Amino acid sequence: KLQFLYFIGTMLSTSETCSIVVVVVLTSFAYRGALEGGFVFDDHLAIERNSDVTGDGTWANLLRNDFWGKPLALVDSNKSFRPLVVASFKLNHMYAPSPFCYHCVNVALHCVVTVLVCVTMKMLSSERDCTASMLVAGMVFGVHPVHAEAVTGIVGRAEIICAVFAILGFATLLVRQPSLLRCLAYLVLCAMAVLSKETGITVVLVTLASDAFMYKRLVPPARKVVSCALVVVGYWFLRTRLLGQVDLAGSMLLRKTENPILFAPTVLSKVLSTMYIQVVYLRLLVWPTDLCCEYPFDCIPLVNDFADTRCYYIFGAACGVLLVLGALLHQRAGVDLVAISWLVFPYLPASGIFLTIGTMLAERLLYLPSVGLALLLGNALKGFRLSVLGGSLAVLSAVWIDVLHARNLEWHSDETLFASALRVCPNAAKHHQQYGLLLLNELDVEQASEHLMKAHTLDPTWCEPPLYLGKVAAHNKNYEEALQWWRQCVYCPYLGDQCFSFYYELQKTLIENGNATAEFELGTVLGEVGNWRSAVSAYRQAGLRRFNNEDWEGAVEAFEAAVHAWEQMNVPLAPTKGEDEEMNHPCNIWYWQGTAYTKLTMQYSALRIFRRMFASCQAMPKAAMAAADGLGALYQAAAQSDVVKGRLRMTDVQIYEAHADVLITVAANKNIIGLTKEARDTYRTTAGQMLLKLSEVSRKCANIAKAVGVLEQRVPRVNDEVLCTALLRQGTQCGVPEALRRCTVCGGKVGKQCKKRSK
Repeated sequence: KLQFLYFIGTMLSTSETCSIVVVVVLTSFAYRGALEGGFVFDDHLAIERNSDVTGDGTWANLLRNDFWGKPLALVDSNKSFRPLVVASFKLNHMYAPSPFCYHCVNVALHCVVTVLVCVTMKMLSSERDCTASMLVAGMVFGVHPVHAEAVTGIVGRAEIICAVFAILGFATLLVRQPSLLRCLAYLVLCAMAVLSKETGITVVLVTLASDAFMYKRLVPPARKVVSCALVVVGYWFLRTRLLGQVDLAGSMLLRKTENPILFAPTVLSKVLSTMYIQVVYLRLLVWPTDLCCEYPFDCIPLVNDFADTRCYYIFGAACGVLLVLGALLHQRAGVDLVAISWLVFPYLPASGIFLTIGTMLAERLLYLPSVGLALLLGNALKGFRLSVLGGSLAVLSAVWIDVLHARNLEWHSDETLFASALRVCPNAAKHHQQYGLLLLNELDVEQASEHLMKAHTLDPTWCEPPLYLGKVAAHNKNYEEALQWWRQCVYCPYLGDQCFSFYYELQKTLIENGNATAEFELGTVLGEVGNWRSAVSAYRQAGLRRFNNEDWEGAVEAFEAAVHAWEQMNVPLAPTKGEDEEMNHPCNIWYWQGTAYTKLTMQYSALRIFRRMFASCQAMPKAAMAAADGLGALYQAAAQSDVVKGRLRMTDVQIYEAHADVLITVAANKNIIGLTKEARDTYRTTAGQMLLKLSEVSRKCANIAKAVGVLEQRVPRVNDEVLCTALLRQGTQCGVPEALRRCTVCGGKVGKQCKKRSK
């Protein structure tokens, strides 16, 4: 049997038993207000919206999901593996689903822990009658106001169940030479403590420290060492192999809103702020007032340098703690040192000194360490008579019970809880947002907007308030303002999808009403969130709408943005499959961009775009033909106007040569299946004419020879005037007799000249 059963059943005196009864009665009375509350704060997520608790899933899911019902394999899981607590929630839901029953279980478990604290005080004490010590320890632990979050908040059950198994495990090995059965029981109890809350692993350190302090030996018995080692190895395997991480270091769940110390601007600020948090924890244990459900960003401002007056508190608290520890070590007070072990070791994970945690400060994290405070005070007052202690203890209990009752009433609902949080932390942006959302749910839009705006003002870098401010603006039909708010939060790793969804739907509505600006802004946001393919489509549609509205500059801007978005996709300019892909392809966008430049009389920019299009889109017949037509129109305009020629920054030679090359390329492009032989011959004929004009300007025989070659590619060969003219020039200007001989078959004036020249 476990040792605590002996104490409860046979080794407790009547007065000691009565002290436990008194403690349980007063503790239950202190938490009478907790029973009237509902599901509050994190209870909604951990219980009401947790499919592992309320769903029809199997019990095996508790081993695959975290405390909040998310699969442990997901990146956004915080790896809080507490299946025993979730199982207790599930049983509650199955047999007693009302909030009243959940609260009853929490209060009953807290009373159990309080009894265990009293029994532990008896086990550690060397006094024959421990009534006073047990009463002090039980009262300090049972009605301490800082426990309101752990007991009244249903989610705090993790702390309570962990404490039950941790204390039982500690009591199991609180002997000089443990038996094998005790060691096995210790392993089981420690495992259950760890499966309730991660801090349960610290009972191993408390066990080893207690053995050293109680029995004055540095090396514990082998069985104790092996038992503790097995617990540590099992926990390490659980955290590293199965869960993948020991703490939240590097996790995407770490946010400045919940733990601003991790985002402190300097190392000094991080160190000083962490030290000051220890002072706040100490104050909560000694003077539990101004309690708050959460301590987010700017609830406790960071200590950035030594000029901050709070550094005096840090120094004073450090000196006080060191003096107490020094005195206890000097006196070799075994029980007091064991109590200090209970106070220190379970507190280390919460301190944020050695592990990265998601919150800067939380009152529930003091639940297990306060066992040490209760034991320390109980042992310190063991020499006093109960008649002497009675008055002081009654006053302290009355004050704490009153504070605790008031705190329980604040935990009745989300409204009362967050209203109290705002009184304690008026500069906390998160509390303003939480209270604003409650008002928004009650359709008090005006007051909700004020609190949400206050949240955004207090922490402009926080991406959540803009989501709800956008909803308020949309509710008030201020659509442009709503879009601005939602655009600010599309980058949020937690709510970005929701922000973008609201933004997208509203923009689509505005687009359907003919708003080209909305379409362009939609493309910008799509690009900013990395959805480049959709961004291309939005930019192209915005460009076409502006083009049709004769907003040429706006069209150019939109088409340029569409091409840039396509380039971000890093995909080759391959032929498209499907009409939608073809419309959003750069080869199509370039055409409209070049045409818009032409409308702006920016022929050089149009030339640059059409050239790029012509060079890149030969595998796409329609695009290649469109680019050729665009270039041809530019070259023809330049040939007829010196102004256009100047804008193209080209000479006559360059114009004719470029025009001819385009026509030749189109005629030779076999990908253009729809281009008939007659059409290809027409392109070759025009190219030949361009080359002949070029020869008139450049006086180069190569251009005439090229013209002859192009014209002779026509099938069937047509001995028309253009070819005959080319042969005549090749024969006369370049001295090629064969050309003159061939053109003698031509008719008209050219044929006569060929015959004459040939003779």
